[in-house]
Formats: sequence, structure tokens, C-alpha cells
Amino acid sequence: MAADGTHAASATHGAIEADRWPAWSRSDVPFLLVLFAAGLLLLYLGRSLTFFQDEWGFVSRFSDGVDVADVIRPWNEHWTTLPALLYAATFQSIGLHSYLPYLVELIALHLLVVLGVYALARRRTGRLAAALLSLPLLLVGSGSENLFWAFQMAFVGSAMFGTWALVFVEQRGRRSAVLASLALTAGLMCSGIGLVFLVAMAGRTVLDSHRRRRAGVLVLPVVTYLTWFALVGREGLAGRRELAQIVDIGSFAVRGIGHAVGSFSGLSLVPGGGVIGMLLLLAALAGVGWLIVVRREPVALAFGSLAAIVAMYVLIGSVRAEAASDLATRGRYVYVAAVFITIAVSDLAGRIRLPDRAVRWRTLAIVGAGLVVALALVVNLTALAAERNVMQREADRTRAYVSLAIDRGDEPWVDPATVLRGMPPLPELVALIDRSGSPLRDRIVPSLARQPRASAREWALIRMVGDGFRTEAASRGGTPIGLPFEVSDAVAEPDGQCLRVSEAGPRAVLRLTPPAGTRISVASAEPVDGRAVIGRDRTPSRFIPLRVGASAPRDVVVPDTGDGGTWRVWLRIGGAQAPIDVCGRQP
Repeated sequence: MAADGTHAASATHGAIEADRWPAWSRSDVPFLLVLFAAGLLLLYLGRSLTFFQDEWGFVSRFSDGVDVADVIRPWNEHWTTLPALLYAATFQSIGLHSYLPYLVELIALHLLVVLGVYALARRRTGRLAAALLSLPLLLVGSGSENLFWAFQMAFVGSAMFGTWALVFVEQRGRRSAVLASLALTAGLMCSGIGLVFLVAMAGRTVLDSHRRRRAGVLVLPVVTYLTWFALVGREGLAGRRELAQIVDIGSFAVRGIGHAVGSFSGLSLVPGGGVIGMLLLLAALAGVGWLIVVRREPVALAFGSLAAIVAMYVLIGSVRAEAASDLATRGRYVYVAAVFITIAVSDLAGRIRLPDRAVRWRTLAIVGAGLVVALALVVNLTALAAERNVMQREADRTRAYVSLAIDRGDEPWVDPATVLRGMPPLPELVALIDRSGSPLRDRIVPSLARQPRASAREWALIRMVGDGFRTEAASRGGTPIGLPFEVSDAVAEPDGQCLRVSEAGPRAVLRLTPPAGTRISVASAEPVDGRAVIGRDRTPSRFIPLRVGASAPRDVVVPDTGDGGTWRVWLRIGGAQAPIDVCGRQP
């Protein structure tokens, strides 16, 4: 690839071996401006987000101050001392009044990651090519879980320290070696992702005869991590009966690698793109190994980066492969894989040396590389917008839930056993908000205090009802009432105050609008295995199983939230073999 005039590709090989780094200059300013603008864009996109899921665990942990045990004990197997300290300091200053400072910290770490990747790439390809290669990573929509969720400063922190460790290890002097070792150690103190940067560093140093003497930078982080794990880290595995089976780990790694390569590069747009992505990465790993062993090409950084991706998914799979949901395709891991993919590509691209006379091939190579980068950028921008919308929906739901908790959390209809994922129980949540401010109001930038949408308020209401919407053995008490109804893929006829539903097709649905507190009795001469779904003003969204025995009618209990609202209930009874009697009663 052609360079930008500072380092020609033909000289890159010698420059790397001589430990010569291009000085930061005015030529880097355009990329730094792009970096800054991208940071502002990400902040703008995340401006109305708020605390989410596991983040509330950190909030609860530091609400009463910082304890040494809190910052050194594992969090989901991860060593998170440094992000915990950063989070604690921010929480003690800002509390829950604003999410923006937490997001600023996350995005600042991300920009440092990209800057480190750019530093590694510009040494190999020149500034212009390095800037272009860094753009998809800068706006990595396929991994944007790590851009909009401040809790992920743990993963991004590991990536930042690990990337700069790879930068430091290529520089001259004992000081740079010390900095590389300290950076690797700090990366381990952010999350388990620091372990995969040890793999990358091992490949970078051990496989490169010019860097082999610097493999000693691994000693401090390895000894430090083993000491932490022996003292407290094992607690993160407590209660885990066994690690995943080898077959499950392999399957997890294959899915994860394929998804990471496919979603970051744009191959996911092609049928079977995930499989192609996985095969490409393994082929690249084998090819780079061949270049190192047979051709003596100094591409150890590329090999270490590709090996780190495989190691990451194997390591994660060993503790996550048997989880209830498939975590192999989570964006948080795609982000890390994208960092390594960009580093590996830049290392390989810097070795491409075409003769000056091969103008046609040089032009084709530049155009082809530009198209690949453009495709990756477009795909990631699209994913960035989609992920932002998902996170905004979750933020709206959180704010709606908090609003209900503050205003109505002590009313009888609230199910105290129902907790929004990651949040403390309702009484603790309200007490925490009383002490630390509310996500409903933004003290830093008041205009960011977005009001939750109607769909989010309804979702939160149904969530807070909890077991108030349930099925139980039928009761004959109460006053019979008529139920306004609609039916599809079945026949429904009034039978006194009840309804008789017959000729149910595979998609049979009975739509009812019962008043609050109604008990809907469902009976049939044959077993029924269906669902009851509830909603308010929108399409019903929460469902519970509806299983009726031949001689065991069931009541669907409609909650009463004390506000006089009317519910919408759908009974999905597709495939019922016998007529079904549906009656309504008010207590």
C-alpha cells in the first residue's frame, strides 16, 4: 500500500525493526480532529441514556462509600478494581443526577483505544491508510454495546491499556518496557479481557526475534493476576459446578468468531457470512503463521492479534457457553475482536510491497481496500443507529420504572418480588434515589431529562404488577359480567354472560377488554395449552402460560392498579380441540 509521504511501505519493515516511531506532527491533526468529532457524535447519540442492568449493581455497591473489599473482589469472574474506583469516584461526585459524566469517561477510553490502534497502524502503513483503517473501529456499531453502556468501561479499559501496551513494547528503552508491563497489569485490573491482551503480547514478542527479549513484560501482569486470583479471584467461580464441555466451548468460539468478523467487516450481509468470517480468520491465522515460520516475515503482531481473538472466545466459552442465552454474539466481545482485527490488518497491510512499475495492481489494491473499508464503515454506522435505538428503549423503560417506583411503589398492587433486571428491590431503589438523586432529572444538562414514552410507561406498569397478572384455580365467587370481545381464526358466540369459542384454528385469538380486577374463567372439555397476554393502551406484550385441564378450569387474574384503567387481554388458544367457555367475574 502506498504511504502518505512520511513512511513508504518499502521502508516500513526496516523502520519497525529499528524501533523508529514516526513523530506526532501536524500531519496527525486531521485524524485527531476526526477522533474528537466522533467522540462528540457518540456523546450526542447517547445523550438521553441512563443506568442499565449490571450498572445498578455498581451503583448499589458504592452508594454508601468505597470499601477495599468492594473494589478488589471479582464481578462476574472479572477483576474490576480500576473501573470500580473510577465509577465510585464519579458516583460520589454526581450520584444518579446525570448519566453524561459516566458516558464521557467511557467514550474517552474508547477514543484512546482507537488512538493506540492508529499509532500501531501508522507506523506500518503511513498516516492516511492508518486513519482509513481506524474509521470502522472508531464508529464500531457492531460493538456499540461498549459505546453506550458506561458499565462497559471495564472492557474498554482493558482494551485501552492492552493496546497501548502493544505500542510501548515497540519503543526503545527500559522505560517503555516498564510502561508496557504496567499497562498490561492495569488491563487485567479492568476486566478479564486483559487476559487476551496477554496472548496478543506473547505472540508479538515471542514470535519476533527482534522483540523476544521483551517477553519479560509479561512477568509482572501474570504474577499479579495469579496472586489476585489465588487470594480473592476464585470467589468469582464459586457455585459454578463445572466449566463448559470442550464441544460446547468449540461451538461457542465458532459462533462468536464468525459473528465478530462478519458483523464488523460487513460479511454478515452475505448468506453464510458468519461461517465465511470464521473460516477467513482461521485461514489468516494459519497464513500468518506460515509467513513467520517459512518466509521469516515479521508479522508477529498480526499473529498475536488473531490468536487473541480465538483465545477470547475460548476463554469466554469456558464460563459462558452453557448460559441460558447465547452470549457468543454479544457486541461487547465484537468490540474487542474489532480492535484485534484492525491491528492485524494494519500489520499485514504494511508488509505489502508492490513494485513501482505495477501501477495497475497498485491502483486495484488501493480501490479494493477502499471499498472494503467503506463497506465496513457503512455496516457499522447502520448498526450504531440500531443499537442506539435499543439502548434508548431500555433507558425509557428504566425511567418509567423509576417514576412508578417513586410515585406508586408502596401501593398494594405492586408486586415487591418483581425487580427490574440489575436493580435493587423497590424499597432499596427508592431509598437510593432519595440519597443520590434521580435518573428522571439531569442536573448536568437539564434538557437531557427525557420523558419516557407511553410504550415504556405501559411496559413498566405491567412489569411492576408482577404476579398480579397470573392464572390460578377457578373460583365461582364474584359477580358475572359481560366481556366485550373480538375473535380471529375461531368462532365465538355469547352464552349468557359467558362466551363459547369453537372451531379454533392454529392462530385462534380471543381479544377481551375486561375492567381492572376481573377474573376471566377459562374451561374446556379437552386440555388447552395456550397463552394469556396483557396490555393497556398498546398491543398486549406480557404473556403467561394458560393451561386448562379437562376438568380443571383456570382463572386469568387481571390486576387492579387503582387508577380505573381498562386492560386488554388476549387469549391465544390456537389448536384447541373442543369448545372453550370464557366467563368474566368481578370480585
